[in-house]
Amino acid sequence: MAAEQAPPYFPQHQRESRLACVRDVRSIVLPGGHHLHMETPEPVATALAPFLAARDGLTPPG
Repeated sequence: MAAEQAPPYFPQHQRESRLACVRDVRSIVLPGGHHLHMETPEPVATALAPFLAARDGLTPPG
């Protein structure tokens, strides 16, 4: 998960390059800046819930 406004120390091209190195990776970009998890926690929680549920074996990923 990443903020739409990439911080200067981790620009979008660097993010994309790292994602390309990971098999079966999923990336979600949400509107906001570095503190989007504090400023708009609801969309962050909604995006993370399926991942956490799948990790705990509650639902299949996806």
